[in-house]
Formats: sequence, C-alpha cells, structure tokens
Amino acid sequence: MALDINALRNAFKKKESEGSGEGNTGFWDKFYPFYKMGMDETVVYRFLPDLDEENPLGFIVENKYHELLINGKKKRIACAKMYGESCACCEKSQKYYDEGDEKIGKAFWRKVDYIAQGVIITTPFDYPIKSDENPVRMVSLGPKLYKVIEAKIVKGDLDEMPCDMVKGYDFRINKTKQGEYADYSTSDFARKSTSISDAMLTNLELYDLKNFRYGKI
Repeated sequence: MALDINALRNAFKKKESEGSGEGNTGFWDKFYPFYKMGMDETVVYRFLPDLDEENPLGFIVENKYHELLINGKKKRIACAKMYGESCACCEKSQKYYDEGDEKIGKAFWRKVDYIAQGVIITTPFDYPIKSDENPVRMVSLGPKLYKVIEAKIVKGDLDEMPCDMVKGYDFRINKTKQGEYADYSTSDFARKSTSISDAMLTNLELYDLKNFRYGKI
C-alpha cells in the first residue's frame, strides 16, 4: 500500500479523532537516545518509511503499555488492546476509577509512546555509527512530541511524504526547558525537502516497526 501525503494526512486525522513486553529488550541497541542531548541543543533526524506497507501512518506506530510493579521492580508490559484483545489491566483500571479510587486507577491505566525509524543527520553528542553498519535507528517518541508531528501533517504544512528518501523533510528535535522538565514543543520539520545522502543509502535496511512494540505476555 503506497501512501501519499494526502492519505497520510487523513490517517493522522483519524488517529487524532480516536485519541490517544519485555521480549523486546534485545532491540534497544537499535534505539537512538536523542533525549541525552543537552538543553538548547538540536538533533536533526530523518524519518524513514515502515517496512510494513500496510501501516496507515506510514512511518510511525503506536506502542501501548502498562507499568506494573512486579517483585519489587517496575516493568512494562504490552496493553493487550494493542493486539485486538481484551486487557485485564485496562479492566482493573476502569474498575478502580468507577469506584472513585483515581490513584490506583491511574496506576493501572495504559500509557502510550510512538516508535519511528530513521537516520541521524546530526547529533550534538557522541554517537558513532560504523561506515559499514546499517545507519537506521529507532526513536521512542512521547505523546507531546508525537502531537507536534501530527499537527504539522494534519495542518497541511508538508507537500511531500516526510519520510520519503528523496523528497522528504528532515526533522529538528529541539530540547528546551519548561519549568523543571525537558520540552520538545519547538521541534519542527525543515521547510525545504532534501534527499538522503548516497553514503547513508548504501547500507540502509528498513525495519518492520510493529516488531519493536512491547510483546504480549
């Protein structure tokens, strides 16, 4: 299923209207920790398409999970609803909310982040990639940064698919400070489209993004 920018825009609009396993630990070396940059620094990153051509969002997948305290350790497990099944954690959370115990209800409620893949154009901290190595790295995006991306696509600010290797747009992840916490709300796509360099394309291998979500247990 080849997506164009209009189909992508409609898919993000649909996701916007909908609201918002431990087995994957071997994959974490493929994730780029952009959050390690300092305040007022910028990472330039280029999104690439999902290997799964049936992904309606083209270059990003939703990753729903629950954080539970198991044997004294906090662990993340997949929300079964992500796989089209009923979820005991969601049911327990709703039960506590219905009983007026919001604190415990919130503890069991599902969380969400978003997984994308791409290449690092510039990084403000040392992150070497060998010349003969696949340069593709995943990123885990929080809901606020996802909303920035979603807004740019839904508003029609982009004329081409942002993840296109030739006509796409670099994405500048800007880290600033809001109160006590890091803030990425000023992040944005470049105004002009550019092509990925031939050097990066040489060893580039795409991944199926759904394989990097938390697995069922």
